[in-house]
Amino acid sequence: MKINISCFGIRFLFLYLLIFSFSLSENVLAQKDTKKKSYHWEVRLSVGTVYDNNILKYSDKYIERFINSEDEGRYHISSYDDMVFPYSVGISYRNNFIGNLTTILSAGYNSNAYSYNGIKNWGQFNVSWRQLVARFSTFLISYSHIPNFYIRHFRDDDWVEQIWIYS
Repeated sequence: MKINISCFGIRFLFLYLLIFSFSLSENVLAQKDTKKKSYHWEVRLSVGTVYDNNILKYSDKYIERFINSEDEGRYHISSYDDMVFPYSVGISYRNNFIGNLTTILSAGYNSNAYSYNGIKNWGQFNVSWRQLVARFSTFLISYSHIPNFYIRHFRDDDWVEQIWIYS
C-alpha cells in the first residue's frame, strides 16, 4: 500500500505547529502579567479512512470497459475503486478586536490521499475571517485554493467530431 502525501502538505502542517507553539509561549507570558489577556486558540486535526467504490463516478458501461481493458487512452487510473485517507489540519484564533464583538481568524489544510490512484490526490488551503456584527449576524470572508484536482480524462475524439478534408 502506497500513500502519497505531498511535501507541500507536510510543510503546511509544520507551519501550523510552529504558529501553535508560539501562541502557547505567548499565553504563558501573558499569565505572568498582572493583567491577564484572554487568547483563544483552537487547533483541529482529523484523520480517517473511506472506501470509494467508483473514484471517477463512471457509469456501469465505462466500468465494464475499464475492467475489459478497452479504450486505454481514457483511463489514467490503476483501479476503479480505492481506499481514501482524508486528513485535515486547522488553526483558529478568537478575540474581541472591535469592542465586545467576536472576531475569528482561521486557516486550514484539507487533503485526500488515494492508496493506489495517486492521480486523484488533492489538497485544499483555506483562510477565513469571521466577524460578529450583531447578536445573530456575522460577516465572513474566506478564500480556498485547490492547486491540482483530477476529475477524469477525456480524449477529443470522444466528443468532438473530426472532419477530414482530402485535396
